[in-house]
Amino acid sequence: MQEILADYSGDKEEFYKELLKNEDPYIIRNSILMIGDTKLKHLAPIIDKYINSTIEEICIAAIKTVGRLKYTRSFNKIIKL
Repeated sequence: MQEILADYSGDKEEFYKELLKNEDPYIIRNSILMIGDTKLKHLAPIIDKYINSTIEEICIAAIKTVGRLKYTRSFNKIIKL
């Protein structure tokens, strides 16, 4: 997936938003992590909702990503987990 995005020349923010609509947990998890890797801070509020995911891999990816993005609004939610 990272190889595809490396060559993608369009709007990556929109591409990630579309990927997050996918039902495949693997795609969602990797999209969340790549948002953190690319430092797309303005997508942090979208990632925040995945902290409460019942799928552990997605929840962990969301926690890592909001941490990388320094999205402090998620910190109380993380503490309550």
